Order: sequence, then structure tokens, then C-alpha cells
Amino acid sequence: MPNDAATSYEDDKRDPCRYGVDCYQKNPAHHEKFKHPPKVSTSAAQEDDKKPAAKTPSNDKPSSATKTKKRGSLSDWLLKPAEKKLKEQTPKTPKESPRNVESKQNDNDERRKEKKATTSQNDNNVIENHVHKNEEQKKPEEENVLQSVEKVKEVEKPLTENKRPKSPPLLIPSDVDVQSRIKLMFLVDMPEDFYQFWNFCESVGSYALSKGDPCDAFKSVGLKLVGPFDVLADRFDSNADYSQDRLLRHWRYYYDPPEFQTVIKGDEQTGYHLGYFRDDPKEKPVFVASNLAEKSYVIKPIAENLFGAVNSYLEDEKQKADPFIKVKIVKLQNLLTAFAKKENITLEKTTDAMNKRNSKVVTKLFHKAGLVVPFDKKSEVGYRELAENDATIKIMLGKIDKCKSEEERRGHMSRLQPVITFANIANDECDFGTSLELGLDLFSFGSPFLHDSAKILASTAYNLLGRTEFAKILEAHLKDRKKSSNLSVLK
Repeated sequence: MPNDAATSYEDDKRDPCRYGVDCYQKNPAHHEKFKHPPKVSTSAAQEDDKKPAAKTPSNDKPSSATKTKKRGSLSDWLLKPAEKKLKEQTPKTPKESPRNVESKQNDNDERRKEKKATTSQNDNNVIENHVHKNEEQKKPEEENVLQSVEKVKEVEKPLTENKRPKSPPLLIPSDVDVQSRIKLMFLVDMPEDFYQFWNFCESVGSYALSKGDPCDAFKSVGLKLVGPFDVLADRFDSNADYSQDRLLRHWRYYYDPPEFQTVIKGDEQTGYHLGYFRDDPKEKPVFVASNLAEKSYVIKPIAENLFGAVNSYLEDEKQKADPFIKVKIVKLQNLLTAFAKKENITLEKTTDAMNKRNSKVVTKLFHKAGLVVPFDKKSEVGYRELAENDATIKIMLGKIDKCKSEEERRGHMSRLQPVITFANIANDECDFGTSLELGLDLFSFGSPFLHDSAKILASTAYNLLGRTEFAKILEAHLKDRKKSSNLSVLK
């Protein structure tokens, strides 16, 4: 039977679990993904099993904090497997007869001294091996961090389009419809209210408020339609070559994560803009949100659709406008509400769909719009809290960003590294939301010194979650991330 089990293990095509026979995971998804060697029962092992285990916190009944996978110390995740592995590495000695015990006592004393001197080193080596094995499956974060630091001068001075290595142009068949064209260019489908809003702006244009240009229908109140609306306006030159990366950066503000797609720009001094927010690139947007790119990375949900978001904007502007501008706002708002009523479009700021989405949020993220990933409440698979809280991580990132020397920056990056390693371990155990949270938080913080780590963490999670379009958007954005209010790629 043992031989059959060993043969079965060798024939199993799955990746082997790094913990081997000492795997402590009870997660069904983990055991389904990785193969584990058969356990060989021995009389000694059976005897050990009969002994009552010493009462430790891990043997106690799970507390509410453990139950919801609250943040634990790094040692909880690194030392436990290390201790087990150390136990496995220590060879078992056969039971000595009484005659041999006395003769070998001196030898044993010497061995105990030697073992005591090396135990600490062994512990460190085991933990190091655990971390290194995890990182061998991906690009080592340390290497990328050091590359990021070495190239920081280049990062702080982004390459112009002329100096940047050219990507191949995106080839779009001439016979595709506008919806498919937008999908090919920006990798996402636009919702129905996007096209309805364009129809409304065309009707406002005929009303002569925008002199016939639908993109300027709300020019009098400081708004302009941009992004995918430029496709509807036929502003892309059919003879020009646009790479996929350039198109994905079209009107993408500095703090816009892949989930956020700008469609309306506002005041340039504050960097105000409105955009659709998606949890998944293959699904429709969950709401329309705003961001003040010149002030903050915070993303504020406004309404379920563009009509509700623009109506909310007009309502706010009306409260502070002078009488002359107020007349224009009221006229636009009346037209907007009449069109929405006719098309049965809600103008509510908070809808049942938005509330339902809020109940699925596993963490708010730095930008406050929230993160939604598949999460099984019963098995607690899908997300766990980061190794450190937001306040501590922000302090770490602030020190990295404000360093005056590369040597000092490396020191602070080494303190962040355990948090990154913790997130990668979570990926191995199917808690993909943890890596995505840390990656997006590093992105939101905005320091160019964190771009490489943000890209690796978030892209890995996106690919594991099947959100590959978001990974492509993030990579394209970080190639030329700009703090500007003129983000059009049109010449």
C-alpha cells in the first residue's frame, strides 16, 4: 500500500505543496490545487498522537478575530511552517540501551552544545527558505524594488511618446460597430446609459447650448465629455496609428485605478472628473464616481449612472452659482430630468444595486471606493487582512517616498518587504484579494518608487482573478503616469 501511494503521488501532475507532509492547511481549495505526499504511520508517531497536546492559543476555540481572518502577526504565517519544517529536518535517533547511554553521555553533551549554538541559525534559514520558495514562483519583489530605486531618476522624468519604445498599432477592422470598436480600444463594454447620455447631449447640441458639439453640451457649467465619448464624436484619426497602451492611457488621470474609467472632465485646477467604476472588467459598472486628481486619491461614488451623477453635480453647482450661471444650470437640469423620466432612467444617488454591492466589499482600500472579490464566508477563502494596518503602511510608504538617498530608501523598502511577502503567501492560499489590496494601495499612494511593486502585486492578483484586462490597463498606465489635466492621446 505505501508503494501504491508513493506511485500515485509521483504520477499526480499537480504542483507539490511546499510544506509536504507537514502541511497545516485545511483549506479544500489548497488541497485541490496542490498535491501532498502520503503520510507513513509509525508506532512512534501513533504514540505521539495519543499524547494530549499542550494547550496553546492555536488549540483554543477560534475567537471572532480568527473566525473572520483578521490580521495576525507575520510570525503566525512564517514561523508555524518553519517550526514544522525544522522538526522534519531534525533526524530521529534510535532508542539507546542503558549500557550505551552512559558511554555516549559525553558525546551527547557536546552535541547539545553544538545544537544549541546552531538552532537559532537553523530557524532563520528555514524562514528564509520559506520566503524564497514563495518568491521563486514570481518575479522577486526585492529585485524589482532595487531596480525601481536605481531607475528612479528615469521614473521621475517620464519618457515622452517620441522617446518611448513604440508599441505596435492596434488594428481595428473597419466594419466593426461602435460598441465593438470601443471594446477593442479600451478593453471594456460601455453600459446603456453611456449611449443614452450621448443621445441626450446631441439633443442639447441641437438646442444650440453647445453650438452643435455634443461633447460640449455642458461646457457652460464646466464639464466636457472625454474618453470613449471621443470615439462617438469620431475624433480618432482613422489614418493614425494608436497602440493599445496609448489608448488605455486616454484621459486616465494620475490616481485612476484600472477599475475607474474617466468619461467627463471638469475643473482643471482641482482635476475634477467623473468616471465609471467597475469591480470586474467583464461586468457593467457598479456606479459613477468622481475624483479630484490634483488634491487626493480618494474616489467618491456619486450615482448609479451618468444622468444621476451629472444631475448631482448640477445640484451642487446651483447652490453656489451666481444668478446668471444659475439660469443656465436650471435650464440644463430641466432638460436632463425630462429626458431621464422619458427613458425611465433613475437619478437616485444611492440605489438597491449600489447597496447590494456595498455588502460585498471586503475592504475599503486607500481610495475608499472599496474592493469586491469572490469571498466564501464559510471557508473564508478569497481575502484576508494585510499584515499591517493602513496607518502603519502609510507611514512606511511615506518614509520610502521622502528618502534623500538610495541607501536609506533600500532600508525602508526592506521593512515593507515582509508585508509584500505576506500578501504573496495569501495568493498561494487563494486569498487573491489581499495581494490586490496592497497593490492598489501602493498605486493610490502615488510614489514612483512604488510603481514596480504595485504593478507586480496587483497584476498577479488580477490574473488570478481572471481580470486580465485590468492588468493590461495598469501596466499601460504605469508606463507613462502623468499628473496633468490634459490627458488626451489625440494629436
